Amino acid sequence: MTNRILSIVLVLSMFIIALNAIIDLIQPQYSPTEASSYLPINTYIDGKNQITHPSVIAFENTWNGYKYWFAYTPYPFGNGGEENPSIAVSNDLISWLTPNGLFNPIANNEEVACDELKDSHILYRPDLDRIEIWYMGRLNSTIANGGDLLMFRKYSHDGIVWSDFEVMKIMNGTLSPSIIYEDDRYKLWSIVPSKNGKEIDGQLLYAESEDGFNWSEYRNCEFGNKNNLSIWHGSVSKDDDGFHFVWIEDSGNSNIINYAYSIDGVNFSTPKSIIEKAAAWKAYYRPHLLKAEDQFNLFYGVITYENEWHIALSQGRSIDTLFGYNDGIKQHTNYYARIIKNVIKSLNQYFRIELIAILLLFCFVFLILVKGNPFATLWALCWIIALAYSYLRYGIGQPMDYAYMLCSCGIIGLLCSSTATQIFHTKPKDK
Repeated sequence: MTNRILSIVLVLSMFIIALNAIIDLIQPQYSPTEASSYLPINTYIDGKNQITHPSVIAFENTWNGYKYWFAYTPYPFGNGGEENPSIAVSNDLISWLTPNGLFNPIANNEEVACDELKDSHILYRPDLDRIEIWYMGRLNSTIANGGDLLMFRKYSHDGIVWSDFEVMKIMNGTLSPSIIYEDDRYKLWSIVPSKNGKEIDGQLLYAESEDGFNWSEYRNCEFGNKNNLSIWHGSVSKDDDGFHFVWIEDSGNSNIINYAYSIDGVNFSTPKSIIEKAAAWKAYYRPHLLKAEDQFNLFYGVITYENEWHIALSQGRSIDTLFGYNDGIKQHTNYYARIIKNVIKSLNQYFRIELIAILLLFCFVFLILVKGNPFATLWALCWIIALAYSYLRYGIGQPMDYAYMLCSCGIIGLLCSSTATQIFHTKPKDK
């Protein structure tokens, strides 16, 4: 009876995994608001044209030959060592290229002794007729562990020749800065991210500076009647109507892009979702909103299940009627291969050598102490031990992780208990 129950549980867990795979295949792959393709932007890394963290400015006519200037950082397969600020230009928001005479990147982590440069943001100073790129460098550790982040600046009067870097500010645990120059001063918004699975609320902070070096104390931005804010990366932009803040809630796992509006840049409206992910993309990353061509243009990072990083675009006459631009480079996702890959990845995650060694040792001790051939009991105990070990090691994940864990631990328990039982109860043949 016990063997039958255990077998039924194992079969049911396999059935749940198979059912999830079927659901993944038949559910909508893209929502109406999101793009099914990404923008073709060539980086300085041959064959690895993957980018993230968009920031775009527009000119009424053109500036040095182009209407739109785009700052980004290459991020091939999540490699932070290549995350160096770079520039692209366009006259239609769709076709982007490196301006003639410029050799990306415009900043390199080696010149500032940082392990990576990140979170680039572009602005224009009309009084000096120059564009500026502000970006951050991580000197040590990580934000969560108290790592130090410096904010740098470079500027150019033609977009081709760039100044030496300047250290503008110590960020003190904030990230994803947005900088605007108006009213004879710099205006800075920076993010204190949510932590511990959103248990600690995030914050959007605001400061000002006349020279970019000496800053006012941060002010905490408010968001309508919402008392808590889940936030990771985002950006603030401005047009004639006011300030627009768009953001994602989690690092590498965000399913939505949120939006809030402000007249003064400090008091924002209650957040709302403007882009929602379906099944095809794995996650969204840092968005940026540009009002141009009589419409809202939302640039946002998309991450594939193969860990490729790209920029997608959604456009609309209003913030509530965005639709995805789908004529870029199509995402070539093999859904069957992805499901098989996820199953294999889960099995590899739970099939740990140390776990198998622990279970085999337990099995032999159990068989020495317990008489008879209690295979079903041994399998059940191994299953429980494997589940406890996996839970303690990996914690709580997505709902389907439980099914993968249950099935994998059941298989591990079955293999170890049956192997130990076979070895222990095999009698040597008479000579």
